Amino acid sequence: MNRVGPRRVGPSKLAVGLYVVVTLAFAIASILYAIFAVVVVYQAAIGTLGYRDLALTVPQLIYGVPTLFVLWGVRSFARSMRGGDPFTTAGVRRIRILALVFLLGFPSVRLLGGILFALAFPAPHPVALVVRSMSGTALSGLISGLTLFVLAEVFAHGVRLREDVEGTV
Repeated sequence: MNRVGPRRVGPSKLAVGLYVVVTLAFAIASILYAIFAVVVVYQAAIGTLGYRDLALTVPQLIYGVPTLFVLWGVRSFARSMRGGDPFTTAGVRRIRILALVFLLGFPSVRLLGGILFALAFPAPHPVALVVRSMSGTALSGLISGLTLFVLAEVFAHGVRLREDVEGTV
């Protein structure tokens, strides 16, 4: 007997594998980030880090926040793929949030790092130092963020198509 309408497809081995790999990456990155944070806080507390050392390490510490956020978002998206249907409004929302992190989060942290570096290491042209520290990150964040926004719209279109098909059956 032929079934009319969309049928749910189970998770592929690739989707399950992706979920496992991203979950492990998130766990390892979280542990390393926590160790790094504890070491920095401990060294600052006992006075072995000067303000210049802090100016170099604090941006790296802050840079871990959007990195962990992206890993968590990819893990959540992989989990929804593992369920067999990635074309959901929640999936679209996750991709849009990741796009904003790439567009705003990474360049903001890089800008903060450039400003701290310029304050800690006075240079004849501190603005040029900050702009130089932003150049590669801003461009890659812009390209990645825009690509993710396009991908989110493709997924949103998939959600609308699925709803149309379900409505006609």
